[in-house]
Amino acid sequence: MQFNDLIANLGAHLRLPDFAPGHDGPCAVKLDALVYSFYPDDADAFVVRSTLGRIDVDDEDALRALLAGNLHREGVAGSALGVDADGTVFLTQTVECADLAFPLFVRSFERFVGMAEHWAAQLKLPKREGALS
Repeated sequence: MQFNDLIANLGAHLRLPDFAPGHDGPCAVKLDALVYSFYPDDADAFVVRSTLGRIDVDDEDALRALLAGNLHREGVAGSALGVDADGTVFLTQTVECADLAFPLFVRSFERFVGMAEHWAAQLKLPKREGALS
């Protein structure tokens, strides 16, 4: 399926009738507390991204914990955690559209949402409980 078809089907699946890519390509949906943005990458792929929270970029323990999450596929379910210069933490995943059936995309997106929720919760826990911040 192509990006526009996957997004249109996702909108129908989520019962969001007006969910569609904008004229310049990207679109986003808010589920619970997190926003999930979809950006076309090329004709055969797109990127899903969610901003999860913030950390102190000088906190080496938090940076190590994020790095450790990326080192184990089950830690991010095939996605990647990132931190920008101001400490904003995000989760991204590239989705290859070619030969991707919608049910497989939904399962992949559900797994992505689960990982985003997990890591966003970790960012909110007090440091003494072994969390990131």
